[in-house]
Amino acid sequence: MTDGQGSGQYPPVFHIHPRAPRDWGVALVVACLVLGFTLSWASYELRQRLNQQADDAQWRHDLDALLSQQSDLGQLLADPATKFVRMQAEDGGSVGDLSVAWNDDRQSGALFCRMLDTVAGQRLELWLIPLSGQAAPVDVGQAEAGRTVYPFSPIGHSVSPKEFLLTHWSDSDQPGSALAKGEIE
Repeated sequence: MTDGQGSGQYPPVFHIHPRAPRDWGVALVVACLVLGFTLSWASYELRQRLNQQADDAQWRHDLDALLSQQSDLGQLLADPATKFVRMQAEDGGSVGDLSVAWNDDRQSGALFCRMLDTVAGQRLELWLIPLSGQAAPVDVGQAEAGRTVYPFSPIGHSVSPKEFLLTHWSDSDQPGSALAKGEIE
């Protein structure tokens, strides 16, 4: 004990660092947060891309439908057999300028209007009234503000109309309230 050279009187001392387990816990929490944010971002991006693809598909469908309608409309208007009828408002109504292009051979036509804003949102029906016989109703669809062309075809009815009557939609087989009328000359 006199020389202090390791006579074995003192046991070896091991130092345990109390911070080590706590450092691993913090690292594990940070790693979980980073992983959670990464997965959340990836999920968000996936949803956005799927929504964008669905929007693109809908836009392409709408564009195809519009182009085919314009092609059909161009053929209808270019056909020399197409007749044009100017329609007049009924009962002092203000539906704007209305015209119908009709082709008997094709059994199709188009309603042209400049202002149907007064009846926007309401369903319209066009009646094809022959010289003799029963009138054929055609659902033109909903009037939309800013829309100017409503193509139609009397599916299931083969008619050669003498007059056209534009009315509000009616569930019955009778015309609703008249908006405009026109006669083929």
